Amino acid sequence: MRHDGGPGAPEELQRELDAIERRLAGSSPRNQSVLLKQAGDLCASMGERRRALGWYGRAVNLHLELGEAPRAAALCHTILTLQPEAVRARCTLAWLAMAGGRTMEARQLVGEYAAAARAAGQNAMAAQQLTWMFEAADDGFLRHDIIRAVRALGDDARSASLASESRPTGPLDHDELWARVLRGTLAPPPPASAGG
Repeated sequence: MRHDGGPGAPEELQRELDAIERRLAGSSPRNQSVLLKQAGDLCASMGERRRALGWYGRAVNLHLELGEAPRAAALCHTILTLQPEAVRARCTLAWLAMAGGRTMEARQLVGEYAAAARAAGQNAMAAQQLTWMFEAADDGFLRHDIIRAVRALGDDARSASLASESRPTGPLDHDELWARVLRGTLAPPPPASAGG
């Protein structure tokens, strides 16, 4: 289906999305992720960017819950194509790079995430996410970059606190790291305190 500007196009899109929504209920999680992406692609092809982002976001969540990091990352890149300033997609990519042991990539993504969060006015939430990343990171250079990102967000007290922490004795095991990835990507950070 292509959007030609003619009458009925929005109604046709809604009918197709309603059909996808009905199919979701009886589908396996893996098939649900395919359907969610299909709905996002459909919305994007019709110029419905905001709606596409919602469907893609649901698909990312499902891929994360299924432990499908490469598929979640691919959809985050799709989201960034539609909305380059997307904060959550950048956060998720940073977490996934950490979980995948891609330290150099994680270092770059941490900076990009902090910059996007700052531009969107999400400093407090990003500072919390970066703190969680810091607690999960064992690479000294990555930890240093996270401290610098927290400082760039304007949270000097938190960055000083992180800088005073000693380096962990070793990396987290895979299951613990993935649990932290899920906490960081699926659970929103707690509201910032009145002083933060």
